[in-house]
Amino acid sequence: MATLNPLDNALFQLICESPDIHSPCHVTELSEQARDYDTTFKFTDANGEKHEAWLPLLAIQYLVPWYLPSIAAMTDYPDMAMAGDWSAIRDTDTKKLWAIFEKHILLIS
Repeated sequence: MATLNPLDNALFQLICESPDIHSPCHVTELSEQARDYDTTFKFTDANGEKHEAWLPLLAIQYLVPWYLPSIAAMTDYPDMAMAGDWSAIRDTDTKKLWAIFEKHILLIS
């Protein structure tokens, strides 16, 4: 079983507690990390379902109301995001996703 660094693991465990993901989750494979939180990994949830995710995007999806105007305005597709279309977030430029992650997950202004 792969092991996340302590910062990534703390965030991942918080995400796994989301009602939409069946906790506990176990990381099975990791990518190389360019910076803290910049982790793509495969994991298995408590139901045995396998997933692949980029940690910042997973955090945005499960830990913040990404459809609110303040977050949607930071995406490439604000109208779609405010309408509840997840693809507006998923398809947004990586630099903008980092900005959303830092402001709304890490609470860095």
